[in-house]
This record gives sequence, C-alpha cells and structure tokens, in this order.
Amino acid sequence: MGVSETDFDVYKHEKRFQNAIRNLQASENILESNKSCILEFVQRLAMEGVGKARVTKYLLHMTVLARTTGQSFSEFARKDVEQLVASINSQSYTDREKQATSWSLCPPR
Repeated sequence: MGVSETDFDVYKHEKRFQNAIRNLQASENILESNKSCILEFVQRLAMEGVGKARVTKYLLHMTVLARTTGQSFSEFARKDVEQLVASINSQSYTDREKQATSWSLCPPR
C-alpha cells in the first residue's frame, strides 16, 4: 500500500490553511465585510486551481492587510491601495515579502 500525496502532507498545508481561516474568523479587529471579501478571494483562488500553500500565503497576507487598514476593502480607491503599498514598502520586510504582500492586493495575471 502506497501513501498518496493527499494522504501525507509533510508541510501541513491543510492544517496551516485551517488555522489561518480560524484566525481570520476569530479576529475582532477585522471588519466583517473584509472577512467575507477575503474568504471569497480564497474560494476563487481554490476554484482556479491555486495550490493550498499559495492560497494560505495570500490568506495570511490579506489578513494582515485587513488589520492594517481598518477600512472596508469595498471602499478602497486606487489612492488607498497605493498608500497601502507605500506603507508596506516602508516596512523592514525583505523585498520578496514586500512583493508577495503587494501581490495579495492585486495578483499578477
């Protein structure tokens, strides 16, 4: 009997994903509208066949962004996104982390 890829998750992607979902839903300082928006985004990524690790990464980044902004995503204008990206770029993250977080706002096509 072999072990299939779905039976053995050495990196615990499913557990990390479920923890990220729980943390998002339990967060008291994220607007409910943003929680819904993030969950819809995550569902869309999954439907498009994006891997569990990548979806979890975007989920974590979007959760941080939602905590940072305090503003409903639906009210964002281009100026708001530019300010948020500028804020991310001024942090002490690596260039790779900055790029990944910015892509969470507007994934490349």
